[in-house]
Amino acid sequence: MKTKIKIKKDEKLGRTFIDFFKLKDKYKKDFRFDVLNTLIKDQQLFVTINTNLCCAVDNSVPMDNIKIIEKYIKDKGYSNIVVPIENTNKKSVFGVMLGAKNKNSSYKLGFILPKNNFDRELYDKLFNIYDMEIGVGLVKDEDETLEDFRKGYFDTLFNNEYLQNNIFVGIMFDKIITDLEVDEDEINNLVKI
Repeated sequence: MKTKIKIKKDEKLGRTFIDFFKLKDKYKKDFRFDVLNTLIKDQQLFVTINTNLCCAVDNSVPMDNIKIIEKYIKDKGYSNIVVPIENTNKKSVFGVMLGAKNKNSSYKLGFILPKNNFDRELYDKLFNIYDMEIGVGLVKDEDETLEDFRKGYFDTLFNNEYLQNNIFVGIMFDKIITDLEVDEDEINNLVKI
């Protein structure tokens, strides 16, 4: 039987690419949750959301988005930090990109998700809406990791000085990239169609 997902291991990069763009839209949300739940298990996570990525589709204002996300994270009691970054989004008019960059500021939010806190509600509120990077297993303590993130010592979670393993979840491109070990049969069995 031909599968609707493609799992490819890049030995040189040490990463596995899980592409599920061929899945019907009504199955993608549940598949993404099941894959993340399988990969994350009960680990402590460091999650980042970049407003350059989460605002690219709907042309919303990054400051508005990040305030909503930050409030949700704070209400949950998770340690977090917001860092201003360069806005790499360009303005578009009727879908045509103009040469000038968007003048709105952009931000990157990082937060610590304690062990056993990844659940369906959190997934529906954040993980199913925004592209994000997820660091699995902190190498340094929470405060040092957040402070170094604030200072810009690391800007990608694919950095083993701070995190043991990493996952990138691309909502727009229906792709998950990770350096975790992936059991292809287990992932293929998650497809419910």
